[in-house]
Amino acid sequence: MKTAIYPAALALAAMTACTQAPVDRAMRFDGPIPASAAADTASCKQIALSYDDPDLRTQRNVVSGVSALAVMADADDDHKLEGAIVGGLLGAAVGEAERRHELSKEQRQVLIRCMQGRGYKVVG
Repeated sequence: MKTAIYPAALALAAMTACTQAPVDRAMRFDGPIPASAAADTASCKQIALSYDDPDLRTQRNVVSGVSALAVMADADDDHKLEGAIVGGLLGAAVGEAERRHELSKEQRQVLIRCMQGRGYKVVG
């Protein structure tokens, strides 16, 4: 069974997990920032962080299954089950890292739209 991709995939998952969440980055406003911005930002952050996308969970599960099948197909006969388990776990880890990354980008957009809906000129 080939294991050369495992360290690279795990490193990718680790790097994705360690980046700062876009919701926590400071927003950029066009013009002066009103005093009420801090309270509205906190409220909008709660709304953004409660946002979830079930399609991303489905996508993660598909990545896990495809990884299990790919590694199992690449394994020799004595290691098919082991390959499927390792591939599934690896796919789940990489898929979850990808899901969290995509979800955090979507949550950032929810935060920006929430602030814009409250009348703020948020540009990013």
